[in-house]
Amino acid sequence: MEQVKNGKYVGIGKVMVAKAPEVLFTVVGSCLAVTLYNREMKVGGMAHILMAGEGMYDTKYVKPALDSLINSLRGFGGEDVDWVTRMAGGSVLIKGSNRLVVNTGRHTALEALKLLIGRQYDIVGMHVGGDCRRGIKFDLNTGDLELSIEGSKVFENTVIRI
Repeated sequence: MEQVKNGKYVGIGKVMVAKAPEVLFTVVGSCLAVTLYNREMKVGGMAHILMAGEGMYDTKYVKPALDSLINSLRGFGGEDVDWVTRMAGGSVLIKGSNRLVVNTGRHTALEALKLLIGRQYDIVGMHVGGDCRRGIKFDLNTGDLELSIEGSKVFENTVIRI
């Protein structure tokens, strides 16, 4: 992934919110990046989620990470229905016989999807699963997620916007 100028890196288990013209970026494999964006306010945020689960207040897990992201963005105003959601990641990068470990990315993506749909968030784009790493650039001017795909037999060195 190219170097993002004036961007902020969102590390594993971190949640970050910002306003345009900021750019948030991260890299995920089996982890999941979830973004929420308000087009009118040009405000958004990203959660870099390690795995499914609740983990109390630990934002490495789906529920606390999404709760933190949503609550932080509510501070900017707007209704929950104004936020659009995109997600990327949840790859299967670990090979082996332990299905729980191998399918961690899938479980994480599914749990996040269930939680967001249950809360009636509008999911406008997803690029999940597969066997690749994704460099993710979230432009708060446009709300676009730009994915740089690495390590996939199908999508090698591809850039996708969702």
